[in-house]
Amino acid sequence: MKILRKPEAPDSFYIGYLPKAPAEYRNFVRLIVFAILVVMYFTIIIVVTNQQKFSTGIFERNKLTELEGVLMLQPFPAIKTLYGKDLYGNPVVKTIPLVNYGKFGAEPVINSVVANNTSDLNKLWIKVRGKLIYNKGITILELSEKDKSVLEVKTASKNQLDGIATSKIKDHGGSTLYGQIIDPKCYFGVMKPGEGKPHSDCAIRCIAGGIQPMLMIRNEKGQETFFILRDTSGMPVNSRVLSYVGMPVEVSGKITKVDDWLILKTDPSSGIKIIR
Repeated sequence: MKILRKPEAPDSFYIGYLPKAPAEYRNFVRLIVFAILVVMYFTIIIVVTNQQKFSTGIFERNKLTELEGVLMLQPFPAIKTLYGKDLYGNPVVKTIPLVNYGKFGAEPVINSVVANNTSDLNKLWIKVRGKLIYNKGITILELSEKDKSVLEVKTASKNQLDGIATSKIKDHGGSTLYGQIIDPKCYFGVMKPGEGKPHSDCAIRCIAGGIQPMLMIRNEKGQETFFILRDTSGMPVNSRVLSYVGMPVEVSGKITKVDDWLILKTDPSSGIKIIR
């Protein structure tokens, strides 16, 4: 007598509630998972290696520093001070731009100092207190207490002026540069990152508030050079460069070096172009 048996389902057939998947199904899933893991691994490597690095800038948020020196009004508000000594023990004179608390330039504080002093403005010796911002060899002082940041103002003595008051000015002629307009307060340490489109809204507000705009250029080795932007008459250009902030730009103008700062004088209406 011949016994008929019920045909068995093929091994590849699998229902989700069964405790064990067929071998063919298991191998296929393993292959897919492995492929996904490989793609994820290389994707992570590519993203990480191409990620913009965090700024190494320092903003001394919890520390107030006192500086004293000659007040500079032109070509930008700054304090020219003795800033330590070099390897040979010679005094280092450094011109440190001033910015105000928040997203504002130092002009309101400096204008108050000027209004209350009728002596020679080129010989004003000031003592100020604020928070240092520094990176890439650049130092900036935030007047964190606004008007109260100015601790003392007096006429400088001859000894104080010797070797510090006279600015060294050198004309470098005309040039066309390619880079990005930044606000130095954020770029050098307050924000990370402080450049590019992600930061452009913040940079626009800082520059609109009076913080001195700068042009940052970067060569093929990643080395950066900074230029303070002024118009052809040496006046601020803040309101006239807002549409270019954070964008790749071409800037044409004349370069002048004042002490340890490069100044780029340009006509914002014709000397600045966005690079498409």
